[in-house]
Amino acid sequence: MEEKNESKKRKNYVLLIILLLLCITLGYSLVSSNILINGTTNIRRSEWNIHFDNVNVTNGDSLAVVPPSVNSQGTIISFSINLNKIDDYYELVADVYNEGTVDAKVTDCQKIGLSSEQEEYIEYNITYLDGSPINEGDILRAGERKKIKVNVKYLKLLPINEDDLNDLYETVNLAFSVNYIQN
Repeated sequence: MEEKNESKKRKNYVLLIILLLLCITLGYSLVSSNILINGTTNIRRSEWNIHFDNVNVTNGDSLAVVPPSVNSQGTIISFSINLNKIDDYYELVADVYNEGTVDAKVTDCQKIGLSSEQEEYIEYNITYLDGSPINEGDILRAGERKKIKVNVKYLKLLPINEDDLNDLYETVNLAFSVNYIQN
């Protein structure tokens, strides 16, 4: 008889557990709700395309041995000039154009071509057109153009010996780049 009571108790426990699970499931379905979200979005491909274009010599064109040119990636402008006398200078203006879809910021500006000795008597500056410096962190927004000015000048050295003047005249091969990263 005890076995019948035990068996009956087990059946009651199983029924109770099934009943509890059924109640929990029913209660959860009454409390939960469905959310329907409708909408549209446009996903655009990101493109990185920053390059130089519209390079124009503004002063000193007669000093050019090799006129300014942009490399195939559009990231470096190179040129060669012949500095014949003190105070000769060469100046060019170029656009840096962010034709991509991603905003960028300047990491550095590299001037290539002058030795440390040449830097003592040749001034080589790269600025924005208004003369303000190109600084790390400057922003170039997607679709934006900024004008860059490059100026190379043969400085007068003091004191200088007349016999040394001919040794200072020279042709310099220069290049520059402005490097950007994603903002």
